[in-house]
Amino acid sequence: MKRTLLALMLLLIAAPAIFCQEDVLRPKWGEDRTKGTSEWDDYYSPFTFGVEAGLNFNAFSQKMTWFQQHGTIFNDLENAEGFSPHFGIMGEVPISKNLGIQLKLAYDKKYVAVSTTGYDYATDYIGNTTKHNMSLDVESKADYFTFTPLLRINITDRWFATVGPTFHFLLGDVETTWKPATKDGSSLVSIDFWNYLGFGNETAGSRTYSDAGKESVRSGIEIGAGYKIPISKKVWLVPQLRLQAMFTNITKDQSISNIYGQTIETPENRAMHSLQFALAVWFGY
Repeated sequence: MKRTLLALMLLLIAAPAIFCQEDVLRPKWGEDRTKGTSEWDDYYSPFTFGVEAGLNFNAFSQKMTWFQQHGTIFNDLENAEGFSPHFGIMGEVPISKNLGIQLKLAYDKKYVAVSTTGYDYATDYIGNTTKHNMSLDVESKADYFTFTPLLRINITDRWFATVGPTFHFLLGDVETTWKPATKDGSSLVSIDFWNYLGFGNETAGSRTYSDAGKESVRSGIEIGAGYKIPISKKVWLVPQLRLQAMFTNITKDQSISNIYGQTIETPENRAMHSLQFALAVWFGY
């Protein structure tokens, strides 16, 4: 991450020298060019407005520290992945022909899930343990309003890059759904952890919980690339690919206890990053 940030800083420092070689005092940039790829490529817009929709690929990770024996059913919960939608609007004001300042506002849904199989322990009142083969599905979701100011850097007439901070404001709660099932017909209430979560005599069930350690505001950096496809002189279709690398975890570190109040496990560094695909329509004014 440090190398990536250093490379971005060098790019931002060098960008004006690389791209801003033309006379910025002309009312329209590029009027003297003869190699434009479209009759609309030379149009200069003093303001651009856009709407977009797209798909996130979310990657979740955490470190799990155990303080007593645990079943293998939990071993694959350190990583989860999932897809979710996002929708947004964008406004841009140019600085020069090859630089612009964008402001993006969006509704951004995050979702990850993981499925695992293994065993968990049931402990009786004198401390004897019994293994139960199980399957487990876990899903986690959260909704955000995002605020993202970006620097747009033209690479060619059509290709551009964007970079800037992104701020995510939580709408509601971070919710996690547990879906355990025993394979031997045992009831979930007889197995320590599922008894703690409130499962009853069923052999399979589903419970959703709000995370008490939620982070209401998350910050990170967004890096992206896009391509402008002219539809008319003042309208462009713009596919984009972006990476959201978040500095703030999705929830705080917090311990899980059993029914006797003993700490059994602490998840740490619960991070979520996203790769975004977006398809936008930009309008020039």
